[in-house]
Amino acid sequence: MRHERAEQKRRAKEGATSGTAAGLDMNVLVAEFKTLGVGLSPQESDAFLESFDANGDGRMSISEFTQVIAAAKRKETKTK
Repeated sequence: MRHERAEQKRRAKEGATSGTAAGLDMNVLVAEFKTLGVGLSPQESDAFLESFDANGDGRMSISEFTQVIAAAKRKETKTK
C-alpha cells in the first residue's frame, strides 16, 4: 500500500511538470485522475473543465485547481 501511494504521488508530480506555467491540459488531468482510480468519460472531463476553467483557455491553472479543492472541501463540510 505504501509503495502504491508513493507511485501515485510520483505520477502526479510528473503530470504536474508535464504541463506548462499556464496550467495543465485536460489530457494530463484525466490521466492523473485515472492513476487515482477515477475514470472520467469524455463528457465528464469536458464538463469538469468547463466548470473550473474560469478563463476558458482549455487548461487548469493552479488558481483554478485551488478553486476545485476549495469547492470539494465546502461540499464535504456540508455533508458532515
